[in-house]
Amino acid sequence: LLTKVRLGVGPRLQLLIGTGLYFLGPYCREVSMMSDWMEYYIFFAIGDAITGFFFRPSTQQFLKNAWVFLLAIPVFALTQLHYLDNYYLNNGSVYYFDDQLGRLEFLPIVFIGCFSMFVLAFRLQIWNVLSFIRVLGFHSLQIYVMHVIVSAFVRTILTKYFGIFNPYVLLLSGIAAGVLIPVAVYNLLIKDNIGWFLFTPRKPRKSVAAEAAVQHKTEKSGEKALG
Repeated sequence: LLTKVRLGVGPRLQLLIGTGLYFLGPYCREVSMMSDWMEYYIFFAIGDAITGFFFRPSTQQFLKNAWVFLLAIPVFALTQLHYLDNYYLNNGSVYYFDDQLGRLEFLPIVFIGCFSMFVLAFRLQIWNVLSFIRVLGFHSLQIYVMHVIVSAFVRTILTKYFGIFNPYVLLLSGIAAGVLIPVAVYNLLIKDNIGWFLFTPRKPRKSVAAEAAVQHKTEKSGEKALG
């Protein structure tokens, strides 16, 4: 927001800044937790840069292609196996992707993973299965922002007050809570502008629900007129 909206930095320079921060991030881990956003900045820059390209009809058609899906799956599986096999070396004492060469290798693994998820999402839409995931997609911003806080809170409660340390229980509980609780918070506190201040500096003129209702009414009126 600062560099793009306030300073007017273009996509190419954003990518250059993101690349520099990505490789400098590890050197700041012992100094500040700012190293986290330094390492993730590049992914925001890439996402913003490809938005226009992503929504082109030709790109959408490419991602819907069944052959693309079939080719992406084995490549995704191989890169993930390579990542998991090299994640730790020397009994977990050395982080393989922490040196600069390893970090460079890590980027295509991430991009292949993201691309594969895009293709999978289009396949699910075409097959019309697991449609409930669309609800989670609609709330992706709230889930993204709140899931770490919620999952950590649930894990702390389970371990400190209920004495539960089973990794599978903690993992599944953390995932479920990290996904479902942000959805509930949005619908109970944010959707109708009750807790608008949690996600925006200014109060929206209309609630999301009201805007959706108006849009639905407009679409119905248009369909009726065409009929």
